[in-house]
Amino acid sequence: MLQLLRALGDRIRTSTPSVALPEHVQADIISLAAILLEYPVAYVLSSADQTAYLSGVTLDVYECVLAADGATEHTVIKFSCPYTLGFEHSQLTPQAIATRIKTWFLPRLGKWKAEESFEVRHHTETQHRVAL
Repeated sequence: MLQLLRALGDRIRTSTPSVALPEHVQADIISLAAILLEYPVAYVLSSADQTAYLSGVTLDVYECVLAADGATEHTVIKFSCPYTLGFEHSQLTPQAIATRIKTWFLPRLGKWKAEESFEVRHHTETQHRVAL
């Protein structure tokens, strides 16, 4: 992860419009994206060659929805984490995650009366394969 951040920092300092990352740090991009997007959980790949993710694992799926006019809904963010994490870590229970998400997003969405129109939906599902 440090190599990735250094590479990005070097590109920003030299004003290069795009970043070509070395192959050995591309696996860290998924974790970095989760951190930058403030996801409560960041997946870390076990290897760069890994192609199957969370196959057959029950997931807690969260969808944060903003209803713009009371009828039209927009998904603000959608993510998942393994269902068992909530049993192992109290801050990752569905109720704790929903509370944390509202704490993060409601102040940012304040001008839209977000308390009335922002909802965190939760369900569980199991997939044959998950895209990261």
